[in-house]
Amino acid sequence: PEGTYMGNVQGLSHAGVTDLFSAGNNLDDVFSQIDAPNGKGRELGLGVNTNFVDINVGSGSSNPKEFTLLARAGGNKVFFSANNGNNGRELWVADPNGSNLTMIDIYQGINSSNPTNFVDMGNGWMSFSAMTLEYGQELWLSDGTAANTFMLKDINLYTNSSFPSFITQIAANNVAPALTGSVATLSGLEDTNNIIQT
Repeated sequence: PEGTYMGNVQGLSHAGVTDLFSAGNNLDDVFSQIDAPNGKGRELGLGVNTNFVDINVGSGSSNPKEFTLLARAGGNKVFFSANNGNNGRELWVADPNGSNLTMIDIYQGINSSNPTNFVDMGNGWMSFSAMTLEYGQELWLSDGTAANTFMLKDINLYTNSSFPSFITQIAANNVAPALTGSVATLSGLEDTNNIIQT
């Protein structure tokens, strides 16, 4: 897993907690942003006893935010964005108890993809907007793995950005992407232009 798992910081009332998010029914299934001890900046807090992960190792702050739960048949995942100081603000994914913490580097190198506007679209897929050099800020999908994290459509062509926002699930039957080779389409719909609007 990414980051450095650290010790307890005396519970939520002593940790400068913000962005408090419950990812499940257990006391350990709590994510937050906290003032980490010993000058380690604003970091990822886990559980009501507030263990923390030093994502931006040392005195830097990773400032984790936008915690969003993805319901999956193989096990739920929590999506959020954070900056480890080396890869910019990128997509991070973890199990509800904070284990299997992984970064998915969408905009390679030190640049930030700034993933935001996370929405669980059903059938184990999260939609969000993210930035790359080649396509600007566009609509992306992920199942929580690097292999299945991809741009759904270049809405505003080339390096221009469409800045997708107010993303919502658009069908009662949980429309989800079907992968055919390298082409992403939406199951039950013939043309993504019919359902993606800016």
